[in-house]
Amino acid sequence: GEIEYSLSTLCSRCLSGVIFHNVVEFDEEYSETENSEDIYKFKKGLVDLTEMVNEKLMLSMPYTVYCKEDCKGLCPECGANLNLTKCEHIK
Repeated sequence: GEIEYSLSTLCSRCLSGVIFHNVVEFDEEYSETENSEDIYKFKKGLVDLTEMVNEKLMLSMPYTVYCKEDCKGLCPECGANLNLTKCEHIK
């Protein structure tokens, strides 16, 4: 299956708002009797996907998110967003 999600966060370089979109594929096993860390358990014929979905989402989230690949970030002197303005501190 696939889990598709969007995350509203801040750019790691310039702190502008950005929507991160991702699709995570999964192929997991569920068993009522087998006990293994690779197999999720279910009870009384009901499968609870919460644990698996939480694991997949947490493992798929990137450490850094950028508003665009060539984001220039912030000026270390005055904090100006270098994507929007030229700064006298950056030569």
